[in-house]
Amino acid sequence: MSNFERSAAGRTATKRQRLEMLFAWATAGLFLLAPSAGAHLATFPIAADSVSVQTQGDPSTWQFEFSTSMQESLLLVHDPAVDGSSLLVRGTGANAGRTTLIRLDPAHWTPDAGTMGYLYTDLTGHEGGVTSIALAPGSLSIMASGLNWPWDIAGAQDSVWVEFWIGEELFCAEFSAANATLSANAAGQFAGTLAAAPLACEEPVCGNAVHELGEECDDGNFDNGDGCTDQCLQAACTSSQYASTWEAIQSIIIGDTATEGYQCNFCHGAVPAGNTLVLTPDVAYQNIFNVPSANGFTDHKIVEPAEPAASFLYEKLEAAHHGELLPPGQGNGMPPIGTPLNHEHLEAVSKWIRGGAPEIGVVDGTAELLAACLPPPTPLKITPPDPPPAGTGIQILQTPWDLPAQSEDEICMATYYDFTGTGLVPEDYQIDCPAVFGPNNPSNKCFRYHGETLWQDPQSHHSIIHIYQGTYAVDYVDVPVPPAVARQWGPFTYKKGPNAGQACDPKAIDPASGANPDCSGPVVSTVACTSIAPIGVNFGPLDYVNNVNAPAFSGSQEPYNNIEPADGVFSVLPMSGVVVWNSHAFNLTEQDSTMEQYLNIRLADPPDRLYPARGIFDSESIFSENVPPYQTQEVCRTYTIPENAELYNI
Repeated sequence: MSNFERSAAGRTATKRQRLEMLFAWATAGLFLLAPSAGAHLATFPIAADSVSVQTQGDPSTWQFEFSTSMQESLLLVHDPAVDGSSLLVRGTGANAGRTTLIRLDPAHWTPDAGTMGYLYTDLTGHEGGVTSIALAPGSLSIMASGLNWPWDIAGAQDSVWVEFWIGEELFCAEFSAANATLSANAAGQFAGTLAAAPLACEEPVCGNAVHELGEECDDGNFDNGDGCTDQCLQAACTSSQYASTWEAIQSIIIGDTATEGYQCNFCHGAVPAGNTLVLTPDVAYQNIFNVPSANGFTDHKIVEPAEPAASFLYEKLEAAHHGELLPPGQGNGMPPIGTPLNHEHLEAVSKWIRGGAPEIGVVDGTAELLAACLPPPTPLKITPPDPPPAGTGIQILQTPWDLPAQSEDEICMATYYDFTGTGLVPEDYQIDCPAVFGPNNPSNKCFRYHGETLWQDPQSHHSIIHIYQGTYAVDYVDVPVPPAVARQWGPFTYKKGPNAGQACDPKAIDPASGANPDCSGPVVSTVACTSIAPIGVNFGPLDYVNNVNAPAFSGSQEPYNNIEPADGVFSVLPMSGVVVWNSHAFNLTEQDSTMEQYLNIRLADPPDRLYPARGIFDSESIFSENVPPYQTQEVCRTYTIPENAELYNI
């Protein structure tokens, strides 16, 4: 949840945002926004109290139990109902075996107020036999039983590893004769207590659905016909073959060959039932992609590129999967007859939407979820969204930067906009600026806005978007005296289109957009738009300092982020200014790509002009940790909120 501070009490927004940001409402000032430090893929070796695997006799009596307590690294920075969770239990040695990757159903997680943690309850044990999990700060216990438990122990194990994922964090425990007390270790049974934490979580680990160095592939299952064997070797795919993720979804879930008894065509075939959409292969995509829902009770699109939670199609599929009712007037979950989507197929739809819902191309991870043969994953690009209608909002764009195959980069670049004289921001929405924006805003006018939506290519790790308030104009070019390194905004060049690579003037404004399309400053590889003098990394003019004279006003750690402030709250931006884009992205495919962002900002109508906003962002200790291998360190910092502040959640 994002916390807010404001100057008048009485309102609380209800929409939950996944992006964790901290804001403040104040009596005057600029709306400053900054994402929290994002979670990276991380592993945490933990000690454990006990493990027991019993697979003797009737499979309906098989059992698995695991517990650990007093583990400082179990801080629960992720919500498993939002960020996902999974379990892998595996042995090593001559009789090594393992479970498949058990992807836990997010719907079975509930908050536990008593422990400040979470409880997982599924009496059917549908996902890998897991019936209950108690997850609290410092502790974790797991119970599984019955026919769905996927590992029958063939014989004595050299060790047994329990690996539990929450979001992008892995917690691993090891039980072996060297680091634990074993009381059983034979065919059909393994039990141990008091396991010391391993030095590190092992990798590569075949079966964890993470393609690691040393593996040809890893899909987390035992299916040897899906192109990736249970030994994580590439092999011929013998399942049904499709050219794209969408083609597989349309065929397997929607079309005539739909499996699992979904029966979508009963309502959505060539002769649809009632007022339903036709979802036959020739028209299905154009009937759902980026199309507003005709249902009067939701403002969602049928498929909102990059955001399953804002896609009416996913809402209806998810409701049927969980056996839940939709709000009155929104119809039934889908399919209303036949079998609801299983967890893997629902997750495939979610991944496809989050990947931009491409019609052509392959979203990584969907082949194994759909048990289909697909070509290698392709780069994920967002279809450019339309700007808001003139007079209701504006759109600011990050021009593309190159993201080669199998690469990662974090960059900074500058763009310029000027809405004065364009008619895009009516006078009624303009005010004298409450802050100084220097020579890049000579009119000293700002505009008020209420809410924004950011789309970015789903290759992104994060986006942080800054507005510059310093003293250097956008056309400033430094002429340094050697050995000094240039500090400047330019040179500006076109990044795409027929003039790509040629010089451009950022002030040559197109009245239709308020910018010179595709014109931007140099792409500088640097962390967080900082300047590192010893290695010659410099960004921006001499006075550029993040969150001092370049506060963040937008950003996301997801490909889609929609911010709806509480009623009456507005933020301000200058009518013209320099925008600095800090973008970090990965391209793990074999094809070169580019990275782009699109920010739509909605103007604040009169009822939403009551409470100007100011952000809270304290990053003073963000780089304080310096941890040697196999050691730990904890850094604490306190931020004192002003006395006149009032917090609320969105």
